[in-house]
Amino acid sequence: MQKIKTDFSYGVIPIYNDGSDWKTLLINQYTHSLDSYWTFPKGHPEPNETPEETAVRELWEETRVKVVKLYPEYSYSKTYQFTYRDALIDKTVIFFLGQVTDTAFVLQSKEVKEAKWLSFSLARELLSYEINREMLLEAEKDIQKGGIERIV
Repeated sequence: MQKIKTDFSYGVIPIYNDGSDWKTLLINQYTHSLDSYWTFPKGHPEPNETPEETAVRELWEETRVKVVKLYPEYSYSKTYQFTYRDALIDKTVIFFLGQVTDTAFVLQSKEVKEAKWLSFSLARELLSYEINREMLLEAEKDIQKGGIERIV
């Protein structure tokens, strides 16, 4: 019988407004097989760390991008399963919207191959998984509702 493991990760959908349009940061992240895929920064919690703290820390560790304001009320969850080392992993990832004012980044080369700031429409084209595209579309709708103002 195959082992089943539950796994949680937390991340940020980094957003930035350049004065005319919202953009988001995508990373091209390595997998265990050294292939890569386009996604948002995310990772596992450290002991006694909240999901929000994990999300902000992981963005910083992977890109050196600092969240100026995190919006925990705008969270997007995805659950999926995959097999790794003879175990079925039941994974849940929760992303929070996080606004930044500085778009410069420095990548953690062991985990991240490259990164790009993109308009939401271009980001949806580049994201590797449909569920991430759906989350970004949902985030864009939340921003358009007026709940998030540009921080300068």
